[in-house]
Amino acid sequence: MAELAAGAWSWIQENPGRAAVCAAGGVAVAAPALVAGPALAVAGFGANGIVGGSIAAGVQSGIGNVVAGGLFATLQSAAMAGYGAAAVNGVVQVGGALGVVGAVLKSDTPDLRKLNPLERIQYVLNGDNKDGGSWSDFDLKGTCLKSDIVKVAKQSWDDVTLDKLVDMTKATPQLVERLKGIKESLGKY
Repeated sequence: MAELAAGAWSWIQENPGRAAVCAAGGVAVAAPALVAGPALAVAGFGANGIVGGSIAAGVQSGIGNVVAGGLFATLQSAAMAGYGAAAVNGVVQVGGALGVVGAVLKSDTPDLRKLNPLERIQYVLNGDNKDGGSWSDFDLKGTCLKSDIVKVAKQSWDDVTLDKLVDMTKATPQLVERLKGIKESLGKY
């Protein structure tokens, strides 16, 4: 039991955003009224009817006569703790459960667009990707700009080992030509 708690705590520390989504989803599943009530109030569905000047009031004025059993009537009923509460709470619970499932199943692969140029290239060179990808799988056009390679070459060319350089050249013959061009352009600076 202690190992499970330690593992959970470790996961929470490593994934605070995903943990927050799981917590919010858990609240939505366990107590949907805590989510639905404030959301309905913000939209203008009050316990005594539609709140004047609210989004709901604007929608109601646009639709005219409200159809019984329709979406608008169901939302107002939910705000007044009527028949619509079960439907709205059910939707909130499903949304909370989907949020938890999505947070737990979310890929650990980072968004390469959010990494700085050095991190972007080192991610692939170091084999940090959990998908088992290698330099040969690295799409230079989709995830890495030529300027990124120039920046990395300027910042950390010494960090690239001979083995990694050999792997890169074996994997992509075109990369050899690109590296030669980068090396020549670096000599000009």
